[in-house]
Amino acid sequence: MAVQLPGPTGLANLTYGRLFLTRPYAAIAALYAAYGPVFVYGQGPFRYFYLIGPEANHYLLASNPGNFRWREAFEVLAPIDGETALILSDGEDHKRRRASPDEADDVMALLVATKDETGDFLSNLEVRDQVVSLIAAGFDTTSAAMGWAVYAMLKEPAIWERARAEVEQVTGRGPLAVEHLGQLPYLDWVISETLRLYSPAVIGVRKAAAAFEFGGYTIPAGSMVIYSQYITQWMDE
Repeated sequence: MAVQLPGPTGLANLTYGRLFLTRPYAAIAALYAAYGPVFVYGQGPFRYFYLIGPEANHYLLASNPGNFRWREAFEVLAPIDGETALILSDGEDHKRRRASPDEADDVMALLVATKDETGDFLSNLEVRDQVVSLIAAGFDTTSAAMGWAVYAMLKEPAIWERARAEVEQVTGRGPLAVEHLGQLPYLDWVISETLRLYSPAVIGVRKAAAAFEFGGYTIPAGSMVIYSQYITQWMDE
């Protein structure tokens, strides 16, 4: 007999719903505190299965990625990123679109020169969709990470000064170049810690291709599964 998954019912749904509207990540953290690393929340088409914590992240992203699809999870992005964008691609299509030639001077050259196992190039539509995806991702995630890094360093002036001094020492106060990046270990640590604490992608969504067991519970096939690297990195434990 399947064990019923924990999660709020009745008026508790409304309580968490109000919190989701204003502080969604606080709502997920509160649900985790109340129900543990596996819980279900929502109704009808908006019913999601939450797997929270380092073990959940590893299960979804490292040990069992083949059991999950993301096409359906990110369908809403199709009008923006395009039907063939990497974030909307699963399985063999995803692998083919991620293939890279040995040499390319820039992103566009890389995309145009990319071939799959049969020697076919990406179609014009596929190239277009990958470019739009890169523009969208660069605008959203990269700018968010840079903003949080500046915010975090300005809160700790000593960290800001040490990072600034390292950059000046390496570049000689000249422009920063690609060849300098491997010579900036402290700045690299700052960026890594920023990404840990303020991940631009605060939650991820996958669709279960088949039923699976996790944490003593069975998650049905076809379920939308949410995980959060952001919540994981802010856990007290």
